Amino acid sequence: MEVCLSMDALSSLPSRLKSESQRHFFWAQCTTLSLTLLLGFGWLTSPLPGAEQADWQYETANFVVQNAPSPELAQKFCETAEKCRREMALLWLGRTIPNWSEKCAVRVRMGQMGAGGATTFVFQNGGYEDLNNVLYQTSRRRLLECAMTASGTDHANALQDALAAFACNDFEIIEHFFPKHLPLSKGIYYTENIVNLLHIIYYGENESRDEVLKKVEKFLSKKLTNWEKYFVLYFMALLDRDAEQASECLQELCVAYQKQGYPVDALDKCFAAELHGLYRFARLIDEDFFNSITRPKHDCFFEEFEIWQQENNYPKGKLFYTYPPEMDYVNKLFAAELPTVALREEKYGTKTEVYKDKEKFAKDLTENIKRIM
Repeated sequence: MEVCLSMDALSSLPSRLKSESQRHFFWAQCTTLSLTLLLGFGWLTSPLPGAEQADWQYETANFVVQNAPSPELAQKFCETAEKCRREMALLWLGRTIPNWSEKCAVRVRMGQMGAGGATTFVFQNGGYEDLNNVLYQTSRRRLLECAMTASGTDHANALQDALAAFACNDFEIIEHFFPKHLPLSKGIYYTENIVNLLHIIYYGENESRDEVLKKVEKFLSKKLTNWEKYFVLYFMALLDRDAEQASECLQELCVAYQKQGYPVDALDKCFAAELHGLYRFARLIDEDFFNSITRPKHDCFFEEFEIWQQENNYPKGKLFYTYPPEMDYVNKLFAAELPTVALREEKYGTKTEVYKDKEKFAKDLTENIKRIM
């Protein structure tokens, strides 16, 4: 993947991006588009006729797709890339942006890998090491963004991005985004119950075990989707060290993953990073237990990726992309020490809610960056 981005096209930022950290994260969002494209378009499916020799190319104003297996797919990839770029600009600026001075090149490689037509990732260079590193950088970016921009939530809303980090063995993030001292979540949503369970599993907090299990029992009595149900049951299986139950939950979650609707789209469903993270978290807490879990058999769960992990002793991901000198501050975002999420109370009439303190996180991150400038 080659990325060439123009800085002058994005010279003015809206007044609503008030903090320095938010403005710099706008640059991060724009320039890490290449990583999103790599995950979105690097997927591999059953080969189309003539795919082995295919070298179709298509250009739009800002992208050029190369090595596509058909002219139709080349055009579709390019148009989807333009759509992502446009939506990102509207999200952050409230308007579209000028074309880049140089086009972003997107290379596509497709073909059958192994038996059964299973979907898998292939990268031009480096194979699953590249995937591991892309997972690291994208999950770090999303976790930082979530901690500074999402309001009206507690720390539980970082769960999905944390699981993607687990998929590349980045477990360092646990003590920063789910620190031991934070109070339990309410247990209204599945993410809140899972974060509570993660807390007692990872930190061994037996004092809060009864309270957590009471919240879980109440939650499981509701009418739930299979995604919510088996997610919570998987963590219960981890707590009980029930390998058979954990294996069943992973298999059911693969099926539920591909049945999700908006905002999860068809390309997202090709690779379930969160489920690899769920599986890998079991190794962190108990390697013998992890080895007794049966891996799910499903197109969205890559057996080859797990084999690569095992053969390479489960390496932690590294930065996949380094930004050019004029954008070095974005590199510092990744290099700086992670801040720790804090919560704060907000009163609404007679009610008191506990929310994530996004301003403190942004301030702490800025200070951490200053230390390495």
